[in-house]
Amino acid sequence: MNMLSKDELNFFKAKGYLHLKGMLSDDEISNVDRDSLEMIEPRLWGPCDDDRWCYNKANDNSEFLRRINGLDDADMPQSFQVLLGNPRLLWAVHQLMEGDYFAASVQALVYKGAYGESLNWHQDPINVRRFPAFNMDVYLDRANVENGCVYAIPESHLAGYHAKDPGFIEHWTGGKGVEAEKAVPVETNRGDVLFHATSVLHASGENKTSSYRRTIYYHFDRYEDVKLAKLSGDEWPSWRTEFSEAQKIMGKAIELWSGIYPDETPFPYKYI
Repeated sequence: MNMLSKDELNFFKAKGYLHLKGMLSDDEISNVDRDSLEMIEPRLWGPCDDDRWCYNKANDNSEFLRRINGLDDADMPQSFQVLLGNPRLLWAVHQLMEGDYFAASVQALVYKGAYGESLNWHQDPINVRRFPAFNMDVYLDRANVENGCVYAIPESHLAGYHAKDPGFIEHWTGGKGVEAEKAVPVETNRGDVLFHATSVLHASGENKTSSYRRTIYYHFDRYEDVKLAKLSGDEWPSWRTEFSEAQKIMGKAIELWSGIYPDETPFPYKYI
């Protein structure tokens, strides 16, 4: 099944990101919408005794929530795994991965609260040897320039991974924030999905409103890249699930989805 057109696939390869508008219905995200609020609201302000809840510090030293990690842990709501098992999402991932084996090694809920701070330009810390490695962001709320949407620098992924090299970031941004000349705001609505290569420079603006925005974040690895990393002697980072284990989690997610939607055809997931 082809979820993505040739033009969409070519756009992702050339620009480093792809925004799919209205990909998910309210029904498909209603459970993660509910569960995410139940996870956020009691622990909106830190500190928290569970280190999966991550906080930023405000000027007055108060701690406000920015992210919840480990959505694939056994004590987390199953709705996040059901969403991961959605076959339309996985067919899109399959196409972007050019048919290679893949797995989601990081799962998180990203939260930007009212009047939240901006996030500086960066690449995600993955030295990609076989493009692509990417994030799939599922939007539960509208994101726009006013409330701090994501910005991307198209084509910056073509230069490869440069860690935190300030010269690389300076080259693409001219030392500016999201107002940089080459920066493109990716304004999204509820149910939209954004794929972006880990190596594309991205940032987010300040939330200048009293509204919040939530994004479900899945990071996908492709097997060819994982193999090359191991051949190069790279140590697998602790914040990413090992590929073989991540594949098992993917399989369980598809099983959960199939149990809820027995009359629909599940994604034919391949194991190494």
